[in-house]
Amino acid sequence: MRNRLTCIIPFYNETDSILEILSELSNIKNITQFICVDDGSANKLSEKIQKRFSKALLIKLDKNYGKSIAVKIGLEKVNEEDIILFDADLKNVKKYEVEKAIEIYFSKNFNLLIMKNLGDNKFIDGIFRKDILQSGKRIISKQDLNNIFSNELNGFELEVAINKYMIDNNKKIGWVENSAYNLHK
Repeated sequence: MRNRLTCIIPFYNETDSILEILSELSNIKNITQFICVDDGSANKLSEKIQKRFSKALLIKLDKNYGKSIAVKIGLEKVNEEDIILFDADLKNVKKYEVEKAIEIYFSKNFNLLIMKNLGDNKFIDGIFRKDILQSGKRIISKQDLNNIFSNELNGFELEVAINKYMIDNNKKIGWVENSAYNLHK
């Protein structure tokens, strides 16, 4: 039975919030591998990650290529069949919520499970479902993610490309409540 995941966290000039995320997620037994992709950051965050989380695979890119390329490069090092993607700028990540999402993903045999963002604009989120459709917290199979990257993303951001692929291929998609949120930059 599949129940193990690799976590990919791309980042670029982030604050120490990624350290808090890794602290929380590293206590989840189902996550057996962490891949942190530094997308050309100018700060010293990579060194902090390497010092504090020596078991995490740290990939440093020579320049900023963007989130999609960072995830694609991280994907090449994945050991597990399923992947949990996390944005590096999240606040309020809770272990028990992520564990519950992982349990639902596997028990319901979803092809994609999105952990809803705690939205800051109820009106916009209610109309456009931005809190779900653009969430950077997702569980997806390695195979599906490889299929998504086999096509040109045509300028779409990663989350949009994932959503489109899942809908176009009649995949089983779900979402769960989650209290983590992104800070506006």
